[in-house]
Amino acid sequence: ASRADLQAAFRAAEGIYFPDPKLATAGIHFFKVLQALGLDVELADRFHTFPNGATAMRAMSQAKSDRVIGSTQVTEIKYTAGIDLVGVLPHEFELATVYALGIPTQAHAPVLAQQLADLLTSDATRALRLAGGFELQD
Repeated sequence: ASRADLQAAFRAAEGIYFPDPKLATAGIHFFKVLQALGLDVELADRFHTFPNGATAMRAMSQAKSDRVIGSTQVTEIKYTAGIDLVGVLPHEFELATVYALGIPTQAHAPVLAQQLADLLTSDATRALRLAGGFELQD
């Protein structure tokens, strides 16, 4: 809930799993959070980094210790078996990814493209998107 809570959680962890802080957007952001908390050097020996968040969460789910913590996109956490989302980063550390959908004016199959767009944004898939961790804007 707060900066202090987050620092305490990371300090209590035996392992911290996250995406590559040099290549992955979520990893780059998370490493900046660790720097802002003053933990990037102190806890460096506990870091376990992977090419992406899904891989990091799968590895965390197989960790031998139960005192591990990870950070990546909510959707990658919620879609990983054996991982529970315990919360989001405190407001000051949030990073939102906004997804947009567009169809080229010269699309090869514009009707099919529109059908896919309609399916992805329909009320029929709304509950699935929410369950997966997507925040919806109307």
